[in-house]
Amino acid sequence: MMVKFFRSEMAAKSRNLLKNIEPDGKLCLYSNERQVLPLASLKFQDVIGFYQANNDAVYKDLKTAYLGGRLTPFVGAGLSVFCGYKLWPSVLKELSAFIPDEESKQEALDMIERFEYLEAAEHIQKHYRPMLRRLLGIVSYDKLEACPTERLYSSAAWTLPYLFHNRPLMTTNFDGVLEYVFSRQGHAFERMVEPHDPSMLTQIRQQDIHGLFKLHGDIGRETTSLDRLVFTKSQYDAAYCADGKLMEELKQWYQNQTLLFLGCSLSMDKTMEVLRDVASANPGIRHFAIVGCKKEQRSDLLDRFSELGIDAIFYDDSNHDAVRVVLERLLEETNAAGYKQLRRDCRSAIALVEEKRPLMFDSEYFPFSGREEELARLTEFCEAEDRLLWWSV
Repeated sequence: MMVKFFRSEMAAKSRNLLKNIEPDGKLCLYSNERQVLPLASLKFQDVIGFYQANNDAVYKDLKTAYLGGRLTPFVGAGLSVFCGYKLWPSVLKELSAFIPDEESKQEALDMIERFEYLEAAEHIQKHYRPMLRRLLGIVSYDKLEACPTERLYSSAAWTLPYLFHNRPLMTTNFDGVLEYVFSRQGHAFERMVEPHDPSMLTQIRQQDIHGLFKLHGDIGRETTSLDRLVFTKSQYDAAYCADGKLMEELKQWYQNQTLLFLGCSLSMDKTMEVLRDVASANPGIRHFAIVGCKKEQRSDLLDRFSELGIDAIFYDDSNHDAVRVVLERLLEETNAAGYKQLRRDCRSAIALVEEKRPLMFDSEYFPFSGREEELARLTEFCEAEDRLLWWSV
């Protein structure tokens, strides 16, 4: 078989690559004139070092809980941001913009600023009746399908099927990120349960089925009503009434599962109030979280989390890649074959940047430097106008 290569055919691609050699000699890979992985360097030890003694101890206990098969992820909105979904306050602010009356609109914004999110949702629904249609657009499945491959593969959510392919999961999210990533990796959930199906929740919990518990419901293309969601204050009050089936089942989940909170703010909402009550009645209960914060916030968070029975790995909230880094280390140390498969899958889908790739925490940076003469000759060769033909047999 004979293969031929023309300099003129490779020149454009070569120019694109060469022009992206940074002044300090670092090589960045580009695709279609945009940088593929413009991520800051972050290693596992960088994450742990944010609060060394605490993070070391909590990570070891987290690893033990995982190896014991007792860990159940509780996923919040932070793990869906990578593909364009918004956090709860931003969703409410976007919805409030549709309120036609300026005074009512301002009232909604004031509630959001006071962290009265449930009241704000109730207020928006009252003053803007087509709210569901706007909400469907905000949580549209199209955002997930349009998500660039490199964002999907480099997200913390993408690591979950490698770690929890046979475990139940819990989420307060309306979107379909978890369903999507698990299905794409061949580990589709056996069952998805919404808050109005408490009997199914019991089956998932007792039988340890690989199912998804969507505490506040699901928004998909076929959603036509807010009735099956837990979105407004009145819906929260109905779902979390003291003697309700959902409340009783949620207590059982908190009491009989070891939870790992990911992408959760852990602010004191209804779900956290239930967890606090369960932890108070059962002092031996222990859960885990990976939480971003500032150094001066650590003391207050430790006190609050202790009331919830949560041990947290704290990281600098300026870099949320830390969640992915911790999950990768957990996978590497507990399932070497799974970790290698994750790396192979990512490499096949993403043009990796070789500058201390943050999501492959043990990789190194190799400088493209010290060869100025050779680089100049290569550049001259690629940009030459005359046609050169190579033959290979």
